[in-house]
Amino acid sequence: MASWRPIPRPTLDCGGRDPLSEFLSFVTARSTIISIAILGAIVSLIGGYLTRRPTKVSPKTAKLVLRGGYAISWTSVAAFIVAGFMAD
Repeated sequence: MASWRPIPRPTLDCGGRDPLSEFLSFVTARSTIISIAILGAIVSLIGGYLTRRPTKVSPKTAKLVLRGGYAISWTSVAAFIVAGFMAD
């Protein structure tokens, strides 16, 4: 008969740093900010194309894509500002 043992819980080893600090370090990294900005620009270009050309996509959806691209771009701006505050 096998004895019952509790399953050990996984631990998050961040090298002594908390997970929020690790997340902020990742988001405010230069390559991440640039990637978010490029992604926002591409989505905005697609949204702009969809709003100006007659496509099968409804105008409401096209405007949503365009505004989503703007939101992604502003997220990169916000991450850049946070990175400036976190600089040593």
